[in-house]
This record gives sequence, C-alpha cells and structure tokens, in this order.
Amino acid sequence: MSSELNTQQTEQTPKVPSIFINGKEYKQNELSSDCLNAIAVRQDLQASRIRHVLEVEKIDVLTKYYDDKIEKEIAKKDESKDTNTETEKK
Repeated sequence: MSSELNTQQTEQTPKVPSIFINGKEYKQNELSSDCLNAIAVRQDLQASRIRHVLEVEKIDVLTKYYDDKIEKEIAKKDESKDTNTETEKK
C-alpha cells in the first residue's frame, strides 16, 4: 500500500519544464522572464528561418521550371525562323 501512495505522490507532483542551453539543463521557473522571452523570440526566429529557407527552395524550383520553359519557347521560335529562312531561299 505504501508503494501506491508513492505513485500517487509522484503523479500529483507538478513537473516543471526544463530547458537545455549549451548542454546544461535549467528549470523554466528558475529563469527570469527576460530570459524566457528571449528564448521564445529566438525559437520564433528559428522557425521563421526554416520557413524562409523552404520558400527559397520553392523559388529555386519554380525559377528552374520557367528557365526551362523559356528555353523551349526560344528553341521553337529559332526552329520556326530557320524553317522560314530556308523556305524563302528556295
């Protein structure tokens, strides 16, 4: 029965979230509000950076698609021009 009490006490004990900075663990309630705000801003900046990197990758893919499309259209025009020039020579 005492083990049940220990289990209940463990379950009822609130767990304080930990934050790891430079390999060291800090309890969230031990850090100042300024430090916690700075951590939140930094996390937001990291998420923003990831979104921007993904956006640049999308831009690169679309740029290549349109570069290829431009090259195909120019090739069509050049072929058409060559055909017209040969026809005029005859």
